[in-house]
Amino acid sequence: MDGVMNYPVYYPLREAFKSSSGSMGNLYNMINSVSSNCRDPTLLGSFIENHDNARFASYTKDISQAKNVLAFIFLTDGIPIVYAGQEQHYEGGEDPYNREPVWWSGYSTQSELYQFIAATNKARKLAIDNDSGYVTSRNTPFYSDTNHIAMRKGSQGSQQVITLLSNYGSSGSSYTFDLSNHGYSSGSKLVELYTCSSLQVDSNGNIPVPMSSGLPRALVPAAWVSGSGLCSSTPTSTLTTTTAPPTETACASGTAMATALPIVFEEKVQTVYGEDVYIAGSIAQLGSWDVDKAVKLSADAYTAANPLWTVTVTLPVGTSFEYKILKKTGGSVVWESDPNRQYTVPGGCEGEKKTVGGSWK
Repeated sequence: MDGVMNYPVYYPLREAFKSSSGSMGNLYNMINSVSSNCRDPTLLGSFIENHDNARFASYTKDISQAKNVLAFIFLTDGIPIVYAGQEQHYEGGEDPYNREPVWWSGYSTQSELYQFIAATNKARKLAIDNDSGYVTSRNTPFYSDTNHIAMRKGSQGSQQVITLLSNYGSSGSSYTFDLSNHGYSSGSKLVELYTCSSLQVDSNGNIPVPMSSGLPRALVPAAWVSGSGLCSSTPTSTLTTTTAPPTETACASGTAMATALPIVFEEKVQTVYGEDVYIAGSIAQLGSWDVDKAVKLSADAYTAANPLWTVTVTLPVGTSFEYKILKKTGGSVVWESDPNRQYTVPGGCEGEKKTVGGSWK
């Protein structure tokens, strides 16, 4: 059999990005091991979700970590595979809870991950259009540390796609990452495709890559972008500096940064008559894991086709916590499956609210 699902990489990929303490080193080593021991890793199915495993969002709902694993499966070796509902950031746990109906989302093409997948697929197509050997070339990791991994792929040694990934998550700060040993010579011009920023290799051989909010970065030769229709074929300002101060969310004139934000929990949980749904967690606002102090969700928006339970809890910005959903029927309590969910309240402006979606696992 020429190709199978790439399970050897799946496990360290999941572990590397499900939290900021994941091991990038294990992922780095496994990529090299598969490349050395498999006859042709470009024929393997590259994935992070399927019907046999808990969805990635059941481990972490952080949208930036989800984007990083998606960037990986599209820009590494193999055939990218997106599991139905992954583009909607569904978070069902082990089978059968990972098989949520896609129609719950209304088949939304405006969801954040749907749009990100479309953009990443365009980046991959750009590489294929400009490098006839891109698909069959071997992806090579060339850097890793506690929170980053960098890879290059392409048959043209001096014109490869550079991918820089981070597991910091959405709460990650803004900074410039000086990337070396990438294969480009000083003065080479590149474009970062997610931000459409123009970059130039400095005199020390470093690419000053702008990072923010834990988001992935994909770099290609600037010449590839011209006339491609991507980035309006005119990238934004060239970045050649090596440092950048942290930035904050920009608020409209007269609107202050919020110190606390309403967090809307939207959970899809199918229930029967007499069952109620609650949320309990590691912070006082969610009862400190005390079932008797858990916060009850409302079924006002519940329908058979869309079993939605909701509640709004105001929490201080920067609060990190774990939580779970539970069902109560009289004196009976049923908790959803492990692992605990995790969330960090992001920054925002006064008057904003943040929504956290999920489904029973």
